[in-house]
Amino acid sequence: MNWLQSFKLKKEANLLDSKLFILKTFLAISTAYLITSQVDFISKDMISVLFGLVLTLEPVNTMGIKNGLDQIFASFIGATATSIIILLFGVNPITIGASVAVTLYICLLINWKNVSVVALFTAIYMTQYLQLGANGEPSVLLTFELRFAALCSGVAVAIIYNYLFSMIQYRVISHKRMVYLFKCLLSNMAQTQDALETCESEDFQKVRRALIDTSNNIEWVTSLFDNMNKEAKKQIRILPIQLATIEKTQMVIQHMRNIGHLMFDITYVLGEEKVKPDDLREISEDLSGYFSCIMDNMGSLKNQYEGKGAAKGDVISCQIESLKIHESPIQNEYAARIERDLRDINKSLKHIAELDLVRK
Repeated sequence: MNWLQSFKLKKEANLLDSKLFILKTFLAISTAYLITSQVDFISKDMISVLFGLVLTLEPVNTMGIKNGLDQIFASFIGATATSIIILLFGVNPITIGASVAVTLYICLLINWKNVSVVALFTAIYMTQYLQLGANGEPSVLLTFELRFAALCSGVAVAIIYNYLFSMIQYRVISHKRMVYLFKCLLSNMAQTQDALETCESEDFQKVRRALIDTSNNIEWVTSLFDNMNKEAKKQIRILPIQLATIEKTQMVIQHMRNIGHLMFDITYVLGEEKVKPDDLREISEDLSGYFSCIMDNMGSLKNQYEGKGAAKGDVISCQIESLKIHESPIQNEYAARIERDLRDINKSLKHIAELDLVRK
């Protein structure tokens, strides 16, 4: 039924192993709750257990460990600053605001570009969730201990599940992430073709904005495989993926980054004000055909990464011909630049094919 389709995850979500992540989250949360609910002290703060766990779940083990350590460090900042303030002045509207403000100030001193939400949460937590000691009085130390015992418990469970699920995800992660990036670039190329129909500068600007999003996706995937590479080189354990495969994947991503930069340059040239729409229309049909050629080659590579492609030798079958030279000097200038970018894109696709990283 059609209404059931609305409940299905998008294909892009499946390429990011979203179903496995949902399953991992379910199992990790259930396990953490089952274990910590049996410990009287930690069970008082199940929020810290589960929230810390969720923030530590990552597809790559080293990223999860880093997130967990970052949370512990950020919590230490918030808890320490707040503890000093409320020990000296007690809990009141002024000290509550001061605790968060001081924590914010310390975070900005450490990294002015990024303020830790976890540190701010801990500062608020220390004033609003004060535990009572044996004498029935509010105890800052007991609250401090509870926060860290609960947080560390959640982080530990998340790290274990990151490890277990990596044995499954690492086997297919390179192909799925590559297909995801191919889809992003193919979408950008289709948008460029649409802009060529109108030849309006504003439409090319929209494509450039979309290419910035694609660039961010490429950098995100880059950091993921950089962490996998570090993990493989440390040889902490036998991974279900070879270091050589990770390094090849990093080379593929680098070529994709180049393609994104070249696409941005093409759309920048096409959207320049000095290029008149009437002049652009004279070569827009040729350009659209060349983009179709590039998309055919990229589509063939994407299909191979999905395990349903043609033979390796048939991947890059479409070649870029020379653009027609027109009388306008400006046309000749930007036409040559676009032609060079298109050829470089095709060269990058050829290099990706030669790496032979497709699914067997």
